[in-house]
Amino acid sequence: MGKSDELVQTVGKLLVGLLVITTIAVTPWMTIDPINLIKLVTLTSAGFAIGALLLFNSTRALLVQHRLVLVLSVFFALQLTLVFLFSGIDKSSQFFGTMGRNTGLLCYLSLLMVLIGAVASSNSILYRKIIGAAVATGAISGLYGVIQFYGVDPIGWANKYSPVIGFLGNPNFQSSLLGMSAIAGLVILIDASVHVSRRLLSLFVLLVSLFVATVSNSQQGLLVFALGSVVLVFFKIKSFKKPLLTTSYFLTVIAASCLSVLGFLNKGFLSGYLYQASVTYRGDYWRAGWNMALENPLFGVGLDSYGDNYRKYRTIEAILRRGPEIVSNAAHNIFIDFAANAGIPLLAIYLGFMLFAVRKILIYIQSEVRDIYFEGIIAVWIGYTAQSLISINQIGLAVWGWALTGLIIGWKQNSDIPIETKIYMKNSKNKKETPVLSPKNLLTLISGLAVGLVLSIPPLVASSQVKSALATSQLETVLKAERSWPRDPARSNQIAVLLVSNKLEKDALRIARATTNQFPMNFDAWKVLSEIPATPKEEKTLALSNMQKLDPLNPTLK
Repeated sequence: MGKSDELVQTVGKLLVGLLVITTIAVTPWMTIDPINLIKLVTLTSAGFAIGALLLFNSTRALLVQHRLVLVLSVFFALQLTLVFLFSGIDKSSQFFGTMGRNTGLLCYLSLLMVLIGAVASSNSILYRKIIGAAVATGAISGLYGVIQFYGVDPIGWANKYSPVIGFLGNPNFQSSLLGMSAIAGLVILIDASVHVSRRLLSLFVLLVSLFVATVSNSQQGLLVFALGSVVLVFFKIKSFKKPLLTTSYFLTVIAASCLSVLGFLNKGFLSGYLYQASVTYRGDYWRAGWNMALENPLFGVGLDSYGDNYRKYRTIEAILRRGPEIVSNAAHNIFIDFAANAGIPLLAIYLGFMLFAVRKILIYIQSEVRDIYFEGIIAVWIGYTAQSLISINQIGLAVWGWALTGLIIGWKQNSDIPIETKIYMKNSKNKKETPVLSPKNLLTLISGLAVGLVLSIPPLVASSQVKSALATSQLETVLKAERSWPRDPARSNQIAVLLVSNKLEKDALRIARATTNQFPMNFDAWKVLSEIPATPKEEKTLALSNMQKLDPLNPTLK
């Protein structure tokens, strides 16, 4: 592809480090949101470093071989920018994303750079490293999950779910991650060229991952692992070069998949094993998200704005099923999330990336090449994509999905270094020397990291200031922290309620007014304003009117 070893290896190392660190990074003693803000910082810093390296190095070969992918990338960034500029939603909320998600403009631009970096650096050596990184991440997350399961977690998480949430804040995310890690562990386990001690270690990680996924009370990890295992078995059967056997296996998998889908939908004999009430609830979220997309097809409702619009677009059945106060800030389907938040054009572009990956997988299947680690990349990617149909675009998981997509798109049939070459022999003299990073690229890398850090750190700092201020219980300190930029409606609402409980109604009223003015689509802000005793009657009437507009089917607001 004409890329220098220096650039390829540097970007590859950044990708490996980014995947591990972003997944496990948390700040429980530092910020109000201990999960997502630090992940945004690590993602953006490394993402911008990768983008800077690619931008300031020769990319002619990348442009020639992957010009359609780069065109899609330009359109993806352009659509995000247009939504950011013209949706009419608060710019800081769209740029950094909403509290608890942080999947705004900055996040998606960073993920896009991760994808392009993976395309540019895709090779057999990197596949092996990525699989190893997945196993290492699973080992750390799995062992921490064991600690949580046995109730000896040193971190006192404010968690309403299963205690097994890992470093992702939710048992479903933790379970999915461990399912992906278990697939990677299986890849190393079945690689006969790997030393037996490492294979045994991978087996241990695999078993721990599956155990923790099971006790997390979430089926997602086991299903992800089952799907990935099916993919790896397919490639193994294909290597036998017996078309009848391969076709029979493929048809069996299709039939089993159809029965499984029916089971998830509470139909067929598998329904008793696979169906969960949460599937029905996800249907409510999907319908609301799709309604947002249909009513706002070009730009959606605004980046990371699903939560502010859910009440408006949900059905009466959703209210009757769980009550009017049960809401969601994500569609629990990444594809619908794209359409709802940023319009059908962004969904189409994202599907384009997926189709490029599928096309490359089909080319690989039809070729005579066999690379068990690339097959592992495919298996983990399919597992990730499957869980993305019923889950949220959590940063710690999304970074894996985008990186894997890029690696698959960047696969090259004729120019990869085979796994069997001497580069993996124990004798170090047979290994390639690692190129030294040139001063120019070192400066570029540091500059990219610095830009990403500067862009992403403000909400982390603001969240830290609020946490520290609340610990002091000093009014002026709390009020100053509440005004920290970027302002967050959830944070402001929390502080306003706290002030009311301490008989500081005038200060609470001032915050509530500022919050409804800056975030008029935030239902909770209007609710807080309506419930402050010091709020004038006419303002309470206005607040109720806006609540009715934002939640038109809510019977308690009539």
